[in-house]
Amino acid sequence: MKILIVVSCCAFVTVAQAGELTEEKEHRAEAQAERICFSANSTREQVVAQHLVPPFQIIQRESQQRKAESLGARLCRWKGQLVYEINLLRQDGHVIHVYFNATSGTAMADAR
Repeated sequence: MKILIVVSCCAFVTVAQAGELTEEKEHRAEAQAERICFSANSTREQVVAQHLVPPFQIIQRESQQRKAESLGARLCRWKGQLVYEINLLRQDGHVIHVYFNATSGTAMADAR
């Protein structure tokens, strides 16, 4: 009888943990669905068509200000806005992710 109770408790905990993991995966999927990123070619087309601030200008400025090396940038549509996600490597080895409104070039709060 004691073994049955222990097994039942363990099964309940496992099911509860699986439910939490499923909720976390669903939340991540919703966040990703809201953000659609463009390829390099599409980014170039969008910069011209939408009169966006060229990403190189923002990368250059932020690299100098933050004393960091650019690892890459991408243009994404997030919640109806065009946003640059720029990844920088600081001198201490930390990677930082910064977000900018692609139309104005101004910094944004965390866009994730």
